[in-house]
Amino acid sequence: MSHRARFHRRFQLLTLLVLVAGCKPSMPSDDTSCGLTFSDQGEVRVFVVGHAFRLEDARSLEHLEASFREDMRRIAPCLSPVRPNLVVFPEDSGLVAWFAGRRALLARGSSDSATAFNAMYAGYFRQADEYRRRFPEISGARALTLALGDVAWRAMDRTFGGIAKRYGVHVITSANLPYVERRTDSDSIDQFRDPDAPEEEPAYVATRGECFNTALLYGPSGELMGRIDKAYLTDTEEDSLELSNAPLEALGVFELPFARIGAAISRDAFYAPFLQRMEDLGVDFVVQPEAFSGWTVEQQAGDWLPDVILASGWTHTQKYRGFRHNAAPMLLGNLFELTFDGQTWITGKATPDQPERAFVGSRPLRGWVELGPWTFPDPAEANPAMSLEERQQRLREQGRQLGPGSGHSTEGDYARSVIAADLDFPGEDPGPIIPVAPGPGIASRPVGPAPRGHQTNPDGAYDAGGRLYVVFSDSRDGRPQVYVTASDDDGRTFTAARPVAPSGLPQHRPSVAAGAAGQLVAAWQEAREGGQEQILVATSSDGGATFSAPVTVEASGAAQWEPELAYEPGSGAVAVVWTDFREGLAPKIRLARSSDGGRTWGASARVDASNEPTDRTEGSQLQPSVTWSGAALAVAWIDYRERDWEVYAAVAPGGAAGFGAAEQISPEDEAETLASDPQLTSGADGSLVLVWDDQRERRGHHDVRGARWSGGAWAPLPLLTGGADEGAFLSRFRPSVAGAHGEFLVVFQDLSPGKSGLAVARLPQGTSPARLTPVRLDDTGSASNQLTRPRVVARQDASRGVVLFEDDRDGYSRVRCTEAL
Repeated sequence: MSHRARFHRRFQLLTLLVLVAGCKPSMPSDDTSCGLTFSDQGEVRVFVVGHAFRLEDARSLEHLEASFREDMRRIAPCLSPVRPNLVVFPEDSGLVAWFAGRRALLARGSSDSATAFNAMYAGYFRQADEYRRRFPEISGARALTLALGDVAWRAMDRTFGGIAKRYGVHVITSANLPYVERRTDSDSIDQFRDPDAPEEEPAYVATRGECFNTALLYGPSGELMGRIDKAYLTDTEEDSLELSNAPLEALGVFELPFARIGAAISRDAFYAPFLQRMEDLGVDFVVQPEAFSGWTVEQQAGDWLPDVILASGWTHTQKYRGFRHNAAPMLLGNLFELTFDGQTWITGKATPDQPERAFVGSRPLRGWVELGPWTFPDPAEANPAMSLEERQQRLREQGRQLGPGSGHSTEGDYARSVIAADLDFPGEDPGPIIPVAPGPGIASRPVGPAPRGHQTNPDGAYDAGGRLYVVFSDSRDGRPQVYVTASDDDGRTFTAARPVAPSGLPQHRPSVAAGAAGQLVAAWQEAREGGQEQILVATSSDGGATFSAPVTVEASGAAQWEPELAYEPGSGAVAVVWTDFREGLAPKIRLARSSDGGRTWGASARVDASNEPTDRTEGSQLQPSVTWSGAALAVAWIDYRERDWEVYAAVAPGGAAGFGAAEQISPEDEAETLASDPQLTSGADGSLVLVWDDQRERRGHHDVRGARWSGGAWAPLPLLTGGADEGAFLSRFRPSVAGAHGEFLVVFQDLSPGKSGLAVARLPQGTSPARLTPVRLDDTGSASNQLTRPRVVARQDASRGVVLFEDDRDGYSRVRCTEAL
């Protein structure tokens, strides 16, 4: 064939493709009857979409809109006429929009994603070059994502703003988007507007050189109501797409009349610092947009992806008191060589009376409100005698057939799905009162009865005279404030709880430490007028009857979170550690000391001098814990320097001014580790014990791990394992540790009662037994109340201790205290 003939043939093909791309799709009509189930009793009706896409959906923005309107066809007849409706769409709902229209024609015809994005540049090089002129520091990949911002934003506003307006619903969706302004001047139109856009529409012009994976909220008017950007990105998002990490301290929420909604986009939903911050912000509903990379394929030897994803939405609904529900919409389809697949879900708190449900090829669990189907049913539905391994093998085969390049008749034929539920979110109002018939275990009582408001984040300390002090955050007056109460009989009776330092601003995450009789210091994080949260401290020398005016430990324009206090035994010296954001995107742990019981403070310093500031999230340090024994001052935290969450610790022998080198305490693992909630204590023999919440090996369950420092070195303690044993799934969360009776008491949340209960294991001081045997601690039997965030507190002479925890049996969250252990 001659060169001219080949050119003519290509021209004909391109012309045909452009004509096809311009064909207007027919919008699907809505179903006439509802095929979904829900209770018809909640405050809001939530629809969760498993959206199946094909690259053909990108022929035009009209075709893209029609593909999502196909999901709404099933939803429309199920919309509630008496309550708000919320529809949640998956992560990367705007991904296909990048391939829409004539500028992406060559990209759509590519054989793989890398070639496609290279071809994309050919259609957008003028816009990308202009952004590189405006933002000289950005790369070519970043310039392309900015250039794609016009078509991506146009697709979001047209498709999801249009759905929200047409059906009068709230819509949450997700896309990779820059911050933009809508411009109508001729230069912006000529430079940036999609040539396929109608003449009356503006251009979407990036205002800064960043692009984020973001969740968008559209209101019933069709207008954008807010966005929440993803903080922790995947390797592909950072290295290939060069998206930007959102700063964790700037995390926001979607505040709607029926719920405070947090958006935990994919990886964010697995990470404890992100989730803890959402709970501190009062989130009660977590939406988890997902574009999960496969479902039944084997990414790593022996893993099962439905079990891997349990570590996200299902787990954090059970672990965190504030999260009542999680909803996960899923993207389904093949994009060149890439696979997106998964089951949708809505979670709730697990209770012993719930029926169990399961992902395909997984063990059944409590804690599901609804589970969406996979493309193929679990083989156990037809043959209950099949083993778990046989089921998974068959499902893996079906997953490979769906995947790109399989050549099978079902390749790319993912089944779209919609699930729905009516949900309640009491917020600051009370939930249901839960009858509790005491059973075996240790009795407890509330520490600060109140007519209304939630009590959270308890901490406690004994002074040398044996008085117990308890601090907690309390919203009885409409905003969270730090309250304190005291007991002289190991928690059998308490003084009337009262604010430590009343403020018109929210106060969170209190900590307390006590020294000589009547001497105590309290710390907390408090929002400042026009600025970030700062660490404040107040002291008392009369057993908590009065407190000094609060002082800032160290003035800073950056956020300060998560204070923890420790007294030096036998002296008036106090140490405070906190998470500090002054050095960039990755926060660091800092420590300051006081020689006068907390009234004045010296300058702070980074605990880990080797962890240098970066412009990425690597090196983030959060969730500090501190203890001070006669032999050492020690600090522990979780650390993201290797792009997973490991536990690190640093020790200053004898309480010296400087710390030794920070050490990784959590065991090395080739797979990702998701450690959290480290807690330190010291023993009478000068040893240190560190415990933490540990999830690894791509499993859904959490364990409790620990280590002991003695003789200048750390040694592992026996594992308090969770897991799946004889068909029963078990997770253990949020351990706390203190020394009493010549042993260390390790207390933690435990799901073995079919809900979040409490358990305790006893570790002898000075020895390391081969295994630890936990026993149930709480006495709430099979009642459906949830017991969360335990904190074990021991006397200074280690003669006895108590456990503080959050409990929702009274409708509100209440801090309770057990009888003495």
